[in-house]
Amino acid sequence: MKKQGATIYDVAREAGVSAATASRVINHPEQVTHKTQKKVLAAIEALAFDTEKKKEVSAPQSSTGFRRKKNEQQLFILSVPHLSNVFFLDIMDGAQTAAQKNGHHLLINNTPIRSSNSDLFLSLLKSHGAAGIITTETIPSPELEKLTSLFPVVQCSEYNEEMDQISYVSINDMDTAYRATKYFTENGYRHIGMLTTEAPFGFTIRRNRGYQKALSEAHVPFYSGLVSCFPDMDLERSIYQAEIYLRSCKPDALVCISDIYAAAAVKAAERLHIRVPEQLSIIGIDDIPIATSSSPSISSMRQPRYELGYTAFEYLLEEYENPFTPKRRTFLETELILRESTLPVKNNM
Repeated sequence: MKKQGATIYDVAREAGVSAATASRVINHPEQVTHKTQKKVLAAIEALAFDTEKKKEVSAPQSSTGFRRKKNEQQLFILSVPHLSNVFFLDIMDGAQTAAQKNGHHLLINNTPIRSSNSDLFLSLLKSHGAAGIITTETIPSPELEKLTSLFPVVQCSEYNEEMDQISYVSINDMDTAYRATKYFTENGYRHIGMLTTEAPFGFTIRRNRGYQKALSEAHVPFYSGLVSCFPDMDLERSIYQAEIYLRSCKPDALVCISDIYAAAAVKAAERLHIRVPEQLSIIGIDDIPIATSSSPSISSMRQPRYELGYTAFEYLLEEYENPFTPKRRTFLETELILRESTLPVKNNM
């Protein structure tokens, strides 16, 4: 049975692809495999979707069947895995500001999106008439495909590298860790350690690569023993892990993938009577408040978190108003903020 007034999202759902892929079949079929073209074209025929009127559906119908109007107030969702993580506060603030500026509402979801709860999450989105979603965590590809078949989606900060047909705004994690490590290599440090996590986050993998790249370019040997993987981002447990690490390893500098780990290293060094920065220099990443409240204060690669949230909402609104908007993959700049945990040049040089 043909559906009257079908939208690009209906076509995508029928074909089992994202709305972006369905759009490319119509506008740029040369960018899509023949197999995918066949599925989308079959869905177009089954739903009687009028491709000649695609400009008229720039503001398509929602999953509940109501036509989306540019000037109507809409409800958008920002999904964060943990409200207790201060990293997300500025992102939420930026996205909220952008939503209010454009006359829309933003609802925060703090339940991580997993395969076990994705169907319930989608049901809640539809029941609330959500217009689109911003994600801030790495979501498995099958769950992302479900989301994009029904709603516009923009990834913020963390993103799924496999899903290159979905817009994201983030930082260049590899380059950020690379520049932090390069600061040390350029100032003569040779025993540069890294505190990372065993959790398989995308940003963790990219930051580890940046660390190793900087060492390689500076002809500084990479020692796996100088890299420690912590189980989670809990500060107290990380202090304990950092103490174990610093007892067995003797780095003269540390690159930490998070300011939480950097703060843990500062505290562990204090307990072990290791002077920071005279005996151990430390750089974290993110520049969250713990970097300035620690003693000594922590040098950190600052993320533009407010701008990340603001930009993510603007991208989402554009894709909501026009699903044919080209997908964007944007990196915002990070900045090294030097504080008391580092010395410009080692004292023994």
